[in-house]
Amino acid sequence: MGLFGEKPACPVCGSPAGGLLAVKIKGGVALCKECSYKVRMDKSMLSLQSVDEIKKHLSYREENLRKFNSFTPSSEIKTSYSHVFKVDKSQKLWYSSIKADVNPPLFRYDEIIDYELSENGNTVTKGGIGSAMVGGALFGGVGAIVGGVYGKKSQTEIKSINLHISLCNPYIQSLDIEFITPGMIVKSGDTLHKSYQKTANNVIAILDGMCREVELEQQKSAPTTVQTSSPSAADEIMKFKQLLDCGAITQEEFDAKKKQLLGL
Repeated sequence: MGLFGEKPACPVCGSPAGGLLAVKIKGGVALCKECSYKVRMDKSMLSLQSVDEIKKHLSYREENLRKFNSFTPSSEIKTSYSHVFKVDKSQKLWYSSIKADVNPPLFRYDEIIDYELSENGNTVTKGGIGSAMVGGALFGGVGAIVGGVYGKKSQTEIKSINLHISLCNPYIQSLDIEFITPGMIVKSGDTLHKSYQKTANNVIAILDGMCREVELEQQKSAPTTVQTSSPSAADEIMKFKQLLDCGAITQEEFDAKKKQLLGL
């Protein structure tokens, strides 16, 4: 035994746990360096994860790696010096991460709830599939535009152009794409500013295309036997089913909303 005693064992693989970068889960239990590196979920979730839930997550990450190894980009945009946004249309998968990432979290098209593009913290445009939010509020239709993409007069100094994407994913609820390196300032309307705007618009165009594809598939698969409800009832049921699948609402809440939409 060393001067300070042996390190506790990782509850997942049995290797020595702990360290400055170790992930700590429910009960303050620390994982080993290797298992910590594999975990990719929102930090707010970590303290709530049991050992079994972490094992399930790592299995999910192994499946993610398998899909990534067969990922064939059909679209690729360099969003910053070190980050890329890529889409595999054949698998209907996409990701946004650093170029060197060997297992970036992959997302399905239908995991996009909505997005918001902002400049210096001010909303420029919004869009998404139009999924229903918890509490019954609806975001709006696909590609809903607020003010148009860069249609308003910009401020003199631009410090940030950020695209926030909300997700229906069990481990990552949102991600942000920063088009301007933090700490950098560009002048409104100059060549560099316009270049960042063009890149953001290109990413949004792809996101809108993915959202439209999902909505068309939902319309095709919507039940044709529902005739007594309003024309949009089937679509709304599909949207609430997405929230049920990702754990945003309970089965009871889904059943109640379904009955309401069907007029039962």
